[in-house]
Amino acid sequence: AVLLALEGDHVSELEKHASRTLWELSVLDELQSLIGLQGGIRTLLRRLNCHDPTIQEHAANTLSNLALCDENKSRIVAEGGIGPLMTLLSSPSSSKLRLGALLSLYVLSGKKDLLVCLATEGVLDAALSLVPAAAIEVDVFSVQIQQYASWII
Repeated sequence: AVLLALEGDHVSELEKHASRTLWELSVLDELQSLIGLQGGIRTLLRRLNCHDPTIQEHAANTLSNLALCDENKSRIVAEGGIGPLMTLLSSPSSSKLRLGALLSLYVLSGKKDLLVCLATEGVLDAALSLVPAAAIEVDVFSVQIQQYASWII
């Protein structure tokens, strides 16, 4: 029911509540894979392009939780999640939104075969351009990508 509430084309209060609820549910290990299998990743990726920054923030943070499940990492990349997350790294609307996108990309980087994809997609450059408040996260993220990419390539 929560995923159905997020399927609409316009933003409503119901959609805002549904996006927040899905974010809260996504912290539960037993639901992460299920949300991915039920089309949740595709729905969340569409919501990253929503004009409402609150829904975008919820979607980015939900994706970071879902990416803790290895099967979902591959799904997020396969469904084109890197591009929209990178775009949000430079969002002028919210530092919370930028950090949510960065966290999603950081969690995705935990799987070595995805690091090459992240590095070649320009995530490192985008992450380095973030606001100074995220300097520690960006530094950890860039070092991890450089280390893993050098091991794989």
